[in-house]
Amino acid sequence: MVADATTLEAAAVAAGDERAKVKAMWARGHALRELGQMSESAKVLGAAIEKTTGDLAERIRTSLALTTFLSGDTDAALDQLEQATEALEDPAHRARAEAQKGLILARIGRLEEALAILDDVDEAACDLTTRAQVLGNRGITAALLGRIAPAESDLERAREIARELGQVVNEARARHNLAFVSSLKGDLVRAIAEYRDVAELVVEAGYSAAEVESDLAEVLLGLGLVGEAAETAQRAALRFTQDGRVADAAEANLLLARALFAGMRLSDAATTAESVSSEFASQARPGWKQAADAVSSWCRWAGDDAEITDDDIEDAIELAGELHSAGWVQSSYRTLLMVGRAALKRENRQGAGRVLEAATPPGDDQPPSVETMWHHIDGLRHELAGDIHGAHSRYDAGIAVVDRFRTTLGATELRSLAASLSQDLAEDGLRLALTRDDPDLAMEWIERDRAASMWHPPVIPPEDSRVVELLVQLRKVAAELTGARLDGQPVDELVQRRRQLEDAAAEAMWGLDGETSGMVPPRLDPDAVGRRLDGRSIAIFGSCSGRFVSVAQVGDERTITDHGPLDPIRSEIRHVSMTLRRLAAQGLTPSAIRDLRGALDFGLERLDGLLAGPLPALIGGGGIVVVPTGPLHRLPVSLLPSWRGWPITIAPSVGIWARRKPPSHPRGRAVFVAGPGLTHAETEVADLAAQARKWGDRDVVELVGDAATVDSVRGMMDGADLIHIAAHGRFREEHPSFSSVELADGGLTLHDLAYLGAAPRHVVLSACDAGIHAVTGRDLTGLGATFLGAGTESLVASLAPLPDDLAREAMIAYHVAAGNGLPQAEALAEAITAVRESHPLGFLASSLTLMGSV
Repeated sequence: MVADATTLEAAAVAAGDERAKVKAMWARGHALRELGQMSESAKVLGAAIEKTTGDLAERIRTSLALTTFLSGDTDAALDQLEQATEALEDPAHRARAEAQKGLILARIGRLEEALAILDDVDEAACDLTTRAQVLGNRGITAALLGRIAPAESDLERAREIARELGQVVNEARARHNLAFVSSLKGDLVRAIAEYRDVAELVVEAGYSAAEVESDLAEVLLGLGLVGEAAETAQRAALRFTQDGRVADAAEANLLLARALFAGMRLSDAATTAESVSSEFASQARPGWKQAADAVSSWCRWAGDDAEITDDDIEDAIELAGELHSAGWVQSSYRTLLMVGRAALKRENRQGAGRVLEAATPPGDDQPPSVETMWHHIDGLRHELAGDIHGAHSRYDAGIAVVDRFRTTLGATELRSLAASLSQDLAEDGLRLALTRDDPDLAMEWIERDRAASMWHPPVIPPEDSRVVELLVQLRKVAAELTGARLDGQPVDELVQRRRQLEDAAAEAMWGLDGETSGMVPPRLDPDAVGRRLDGRSIAIFGSCSGRFVSVAQVGDERTITDHGPLDPIRSEIRHVSMTLRRLAAQGLTPSAIRDLRGALDFGLERLDGLLAGPLPALIGGGGIVVVPTGPLHRLPVSLLPSWRGWPITIAPSVGIWARRKPPSHPRGRAVFVAGPGLTHAETEVADLAAQARKWGDRDVVELVGDAATVDSVRGMMDGADLIHIAAHGRFREEHPSFSSVELADGGLTLHDLAYLGAAPRHVVLSACDAGIHAVTGRDLTGLGATFLGAGTESLVASLAPLPDDLAREAMIAYHVAAGNGLPQAEALAEAITAVRESHPLGFLASSLTLMGSV
């Protein structure tokens, strides 16, 4: 690179070869630009031009133009290219200058003009290197215009030429561009995997990977990984700034502003967008400035309390048109949707109609976010025209796009995040159903997109993949961490190492292909819900426009209830959850327990009035089925005074619950597992196994001590009738898919459940936190959801920590009741009632929750 060019330059000087010296300076200036040293590159290239004339000087001027553009002076760069193009006599050299001009025009948003220049380049006059450059620039320009097929054809040819010439960096760039095109058309899994590979190639070649990082941040944002996108964009912007690549730094900072907006950091997003808008203005890049201005406007229009004036409506229409013309289709649609929905919410139907009518249909090969937003816009237009059936149809079509997209994702985390793409669609569908006071339709829309991950079991990564290697390392570190805690040793380094491995494994999973991982959730049949009740009642909760709502069915009657604003309910559930955790702590004094109990009862009374109170009398002969949403997944509803003592089943998805079929297999083996470090675990397992043997109708397996490994437990649970695991549970808020129950050699996570041939029929997790789920939009991630999605019929787990002795007592009472023939919900209710009376903290047993389709 620079050293090689410097050596050649010295040799030319020694030989007195002025032309060779100029070429060596040219090479050095080019290398300096690739390494990010813009001012030095411009200095060297300018000096080289002064030392020569003719085509050689103009060819160097072509290189200088790119350095000038990247340094932020667009007008000067175009002037330099204009001078070079007019002066160059050799057709091949002129073609290279035209290719460079086309690239810069594309980068500033003059796409059609750029493509016209690139189409006119005489490829026959080009050498192979120049031809590859023309193809690459033309491919990217066509892609930005939405012409995906010709873009991919040009870029594939550019990659083939680079490979043929042995140009490693140019091949990496062609692959980088192909990954960019994949991201534009929505193939984000392929894009992210390709970016990872390309970044390694570029670094190996000694060049900056900032360009790859910047485009990777765009993909991460498209996948809903907002925090990761912001960090990556910020890192790329810093590197570009350090390298003097002002134009690239501005683009990365725009991406950062968009990521900050997506994370609802509105003040930071607005500040960043306003700053970068000024930078684009100084660089004479109006299309990019409009994109930055759009983010500023979004920050102003975001939020439930945003006021939308007639001026806002006019501004939105004008801005959306400019964005669409500049190729920012997604930003254009987002602008129209945001203002249109806000106007509709404020009953400004005329203004909403004017905004939404400004949208034009997207072209082919658009990413899922664009397709989804178009269906949403079209649905709102049908709604405003009074065509309610058409509106629901378009909302359905948008959700179907998201469902298909989710099947391409192999990482559970990404599937959950992708659910947010259809959250607004589902909310508007529910809003229409509530407006019509139609319980059946409301039930369908509450269910739409709920717990969709449960229809997609975890993907099994290839045996030779980096994912498998990282999961093995993670399990080893988890086992070491458990051992260190039991021995009272320092754990800080192991905790940090575990987090690093979790981060690395999560990133590696993002590139897993999930095409065959599951199915699209079927439509809910409301009549099937009634047929399944069998004397029970059901309450199906949802949220709409910041309010908590429900559809309840008692007998044949269905009713809709508005429970009021969501925020007070969310806040009270958070306080109750914190109090439950504090009550389970060791060493509390009687007065501390009394005070905490008082706070808990106060919170539960308030929640009872907000949740159970407004509902019709729900209690039927068989108890209650509750289908929660959002924060309600964290609340043990058996604690609510109105429902205390009643048989309750939590169904994460009413669709899965309603479709349940009677088991077709005889009772199989019962497996009882004791994990390390849990007081009474081995005694609990021994007692339960002895009790199970008395029934004599199935094989009974005990796994304790060193025998309770992840592989052995997974093998025994495959196809089992019952598996009971008494072990510590760890809920991983930052990486829910790594939540686990701790076994002898590490944690059993949802990734281990991917290898199950047949899920166990009934699972009991006698471990704190094992029943907690991460809630992303309306989607769930956690061990419980994974078991149920894999086919487990029912699961008992706790939503809060329990004292070890209380857990043991409650579990034995539950299994005795179930073994005596009581249905599971009744058996758990009876067990909770029994320990409530016999244990000082027995009321905490209500945190034990039955989930599933029973």
